[in-house]
Amino acid sequence: MTEAGYTSLLPVSAFRSKRVIALLTTFALFTIGYICLLTLTDVSISMPKIHYRPPPMHHNEDIEPPEDATEGEADPNAHDPEDEPMSPNNGKGNGLSAESFKDSKLTYHSGLDAFRFISGDAWRPADAYEDSTSSDHRPNVGKLGNYKNKAEYFKQPLVADYANNTEKVFLMIKTGATVLWERLPLHLVTTLTRVPNFAIYADIAATVSGHEVIDILQNVTKSTMEHDQFSMYRRLRHLRDTHGGISPSETTLTGGWNLDKFKNIPMLLDAYRRSPDSEWFIFMDADTYFMMDNLMDYLNTLDPNDPLYLGSSAMLGDTVFAHGGSGVVLSRKAMELTVGEHPEWATESEEHALSVCCGDYMVAYMMLKAGIKISSGYDYPYVGWKFQGNTQSSLRLHPEVWCQKVVSFHHLEPSDIETLWEYERLLGPERRRDIRYGDIYRDFVAPYIQEEIFEWDSNPQGRTYTKEHDKEDKKENPDLELKSPRPWESVKACKQACKDKKNCLIWRYLPKDKSCKIEDAVRLGRPYFPWVKYGDKIDRTDVTSGYMIDRIRELRATKFECDVLHGASEEKLKNDEYREGWYRVKQLEELKQQEEAKEAEENAALKEQELEREKAANDAKVHDEQVQKEKELDDQKENVNPTASAEPEKQKSQEVNDKSEAKDSKPSDKPEKTESEQGDKKESADSS
Repeated sequence: MTEAGYTSLLPVSAFRSKRVIALLTTFALFTIGYICLLTLTDVSISMPKIHYRPPPMHHNEDIEPPEDATEGEADPNAHDPEDEPMSPNNGKGNGLSAESFKDSKLTYHSGLDAFRFISGDAWRPADAYEDSTSSDHRPNVGKLGNYKNKAEYFKQPLVADYANNTEKVFLMIKTGATVLWERLPLHLVTTLTRVPNFAIYADIAATVSGHEVIDILQNVTKSTMEHDQFSMYRRLRHLRDTHGGISPSETTLTGGWNLDKFKNIPMLLDAYRRSPDSEWFIFMDADTYFMMDNLMDYLNTLDPNDPLYLGSSAMLGDTVFAHGGSGVVLSRKAMELTVGEHPEWATESEEHALSVCCGDYMVAYMMLKAGIKISSGYDYPYVGWKFQGNTQSSLRLHPEVWCQKVVSFHHLEPSDIETLWEYERLLGPERRRDIRYGDIYRDFVAPYIQEEIFEWDSNPQGRTYTKEHDKEDKKENPDLELKSPRPWESVKACKQACKDKKNCLIWRYLPKDKSCKIEDAVRLGRPYFPWVKYGDKIDRTDVTSGYMIDRIRELRATKFECDVLHGASEEKLKNDEYREGWYRVKQLEELKQQEEAKEAEENAALKEQELEREKAANDAKVHDEQVQKEKELDDQKENVNPTASAEPEKQKSQEVNDKSEAKDSKPSDKPEKTESEQGDKKESADSS
């Protein structure tokens, strides 16, 4: 054995020869090289060609192909069947098409179907239900070679359901630390699937499914950082640095509104630096939802080289600004003239932000420094009422907006965002590009309103009638004659007050507050339950609301050209199966049928129990009658021959007596002892 532990195959003397060693070394190297050559040649022949496919881009980044990607022959957009999601049809058979969504009708959901999904709304088609726990349509994460680095691979791929021309857009979602995990995650499977380029901003750093949430306040000046309005921010950073695993939502910290006003301008600067070639810069809050197809169809009619500042107008003092919750759009030119040419404004604006309330106002403050005002009205750029800040239940539906496209909703719960996303999705790719205020009325409001609804708040925002208002009116105008009964006195009087105003469409009466309110627009409103938080101090106990259905239908038939009832005859209006409140009527009918069926079932059970009781009583009666009959028969026998029944007993008794006497007279088997024997026995005992 050698020192290495292996047995030598050659004599030791051979290894001492340098020539032999050299020859063996050369031969070994030649053999190894030849084997490697054959192996590599075989691999080069059998390996498939590498097709590089860039992953989705979310920050307008230029992604370079990996170094091993084949140039010339490799197709950057090559289709790889292995990356395709599985499909139950596998590309064969009949699938969905645009035609599948054209004839969708309003649907009443009964039975268990009414309790499926997040809502049982009338717009949800019946064929949207499927008994399945999973989906075969899952986007493939792709091969590792498709990612340029771990940072790109770290981001969970999102579905690419892009609206038309959204590659021209950079979207910003702004949120706060205490509500981030409540509001933001849902947007990754709804809002952010509609745009390729986006960024998320907050007052704390985070990641959601690998997508970065940028702390946009980290670079404020030292003086701002040390200000009292930043006390919450400093504590949030300290909380994060302790590694204690405490969520900001678990704290009692306040001051998020103070922090929010410092975010907008630095956010716009960051977005412009990330994507300077984008034509449109859109920002929204995390409780906002965009009808992205409607928005893009609108932006496609505008020129991004014009300095445009678009949104829903609001005022602070004399300054008109775009309400941030309703969504704000800035053109590329507007961004160039502000944060593009003056990035220092992001820092300079901090001092002014300390003295005002709102971040969306700060955007107007910056825009005005560049001479850019918010656009409004119906002239170019035709903003109108496209942007608005209400939910679908509080949306103000008045004649001026009925046929306009609606772009945004605000103050939404995550469940509201999911509902609106589902609504767009189930309308189909073509119909969702033309959603108007009137469509929201037809699909979300009309099925559920009636002339009068108890324990329902229609939420009117018009004139208010109270005893206190009457006093103020009388004080201003002593000669004013107030018609009696006053609207605040009863439900009937409140309803009449709305009837007396020709433009009034909804009313609400609060008996506890003795208050009546009316409005010349329609809102769905909300039901009242004592165990629901409403965010105000209004006592809604026994609240009653009403809708002027005939007036609304007349407007739809005569004024609103976009409405399905426009131009309808009186007969059609009369026989319309979708007359306002139709869904509620069906619900009440179904509830009545359920109650009647339950009552019938209970009555049947009671009747069956009664029959069982009657049967038991009859059986007991028959038994008692049988017993009585047998007793009567016995009595009859005794009455017919009273001695006959006693004779057997007498005879039996005589037989017993005879037997006893016979026993007494029977002789004993043993002979009686004589007197002498008895005496001998006694003497023997005495001697003993």
